[in-house]
Amino acid sequence: MHGFIIGALPTLATIQHWVLTVFTQAVVILVAWQVVKHFAKMSIGKIIVALIAGGFVGFAITNYTLITGWVTSFFKML
Repeated sequence: MHGFIIGALPTLATIQHWVLTVFTQAVVILVAWQVVKHFAKMSIGKIIVALIAGGFVGFAITNYTLITGWVTSFFKML
């Protein structure tokens, strides 16, 4: 259990890392389920779309501050 000290509360960074890991694992599970489902139907295009969408969501989860910076700068341009 890296980052935990016995008898101490977890830090915010440890909790944030854990949440990012859990959400990334959930995205991987959902993408794998979609790929298997579409593979059974032999829908190659839908498999590719599921993989690309999963990649975008995974990138957005792991780089949240970068995405929010892009969005705020986009709205400042408007």
